[in-house]
Amino acid sequence: MTEISSLADLRRVYAQPSELALRKELDHIDRHSRAFIARAPFVLIATADAQGWPDVSPRGDAPGFVAVVDDKRLHLPDRPGNNRLDSFQNLLGNAKIALLFVVPGRLETLRVNGTARLLRIPSCWRGMPSPASRRAPSSRSPPPASTSSVARR
Repeated sequence: MTEISSLADLRRVYAQPSELALRKELDHIDRHSRAFIARAPFVLIATADAQGWPDVSPRGDAPGFVAVVDDKRLHLPDRPGNNRLDSFQNLLGNAKIALLFVVPGRLETLRVNGTARLLRIPSCWRGMPSPASRRAPSSRSPPPASTSSVARR
């Protein structure tokens, strides 16, 4: 067994990515990404604390529960949960966030990487779908994510 400890070692094992694979990464949310997010009932949220320890949390609801504000921003609603607040606590010390959108039955996924802020904006819930769980929307606010890269996989 040989440890891979450098990019050169890694590239000796894997071929270079295709031009198509390299072109998949965008710096904004395009119409295809917007449509994918609208169909996604499930998203995985990856954050890391100030020391870099990672965490991934699932979020789900009816398709359309994540709002695309514009080509650089999303609003992800806070839904009732276990109140551990792992993702929120991490974002207070490290604003970097990665979202992986999943649509059941589709082989592709959508990644969105960027930064997030915790804001309390109850008015942003007007017009957003009610939780699939039929519980009332939370008066707590979503972590709006600002996009730095978007990649369809």
